[in-house]
Amino acid sequence: AEDTSAENQPKESKRKQGRGDGKQTLAEQFASLGPIQLRPLKDLRPNLSPPVPVDDEFPYPYPKIRFTEWASLSHQTREIMKENFGYNKGNWNALGLNDNERMTCSQLTDAQRQAIQLLGWNCDVWDCFINHYKSYNAKQLGDSKLLGHVDVVRSAWVKLWADLSEDELQSATRLCFTEFVWDVGYLGAI
Repeated sequence: AEDTSAENQPKESKRKQGRGDGKQTLAEQFASLGPIQLRPLKDLRPNLSPPVPVDDEFPYPYPKIRFTEWASLSHQTREIMKENFGYNKGNWNALGLNDNERMTCSQLTDAQRQAIQLLGWNCDVWDCFINHYKSYNAKQLGDSKLLGHVDVVRSAWVKLWADLSEDELQSATRLCFTEFVWDVGYLGAI
């Protein structure tokens, strides 16, 4: 009789089986997002809050709450983000995993826009720090004078922050990337 247990299956078959509990692993979630450009990661220290950048580095106020660990958020903030955006510890701490982060502020519901206002954010903050203009089309990018910055960032995505040229750093900062988001916290290209 042929042994069909999982431990005797080829590696390819094991990968397709997943965890067996109906939930996707983190790797399976990323694979479902489609092809991404991989780049070396400088440091994968989970559960460390990023340093707070100087506000005048960016075009809009830095939303410190978004870069605070889930467990360190107030109960009220966690409830606002859970109820309005479906955030939980996993998709909050791993930047870019929540589907809402792939939407522009104008694509959010009225309730979601009200929720971000409760946090002291506005649409400019959401589109820059949360979405990084990923959901803008070419016309919107052109109208916002961001198209050139997006092109520079796309071409530089495989580099670490420390290896970016001055022009690349300027474009990345204009799109509200920080060293932490670029090198550690954000796992997809724009």
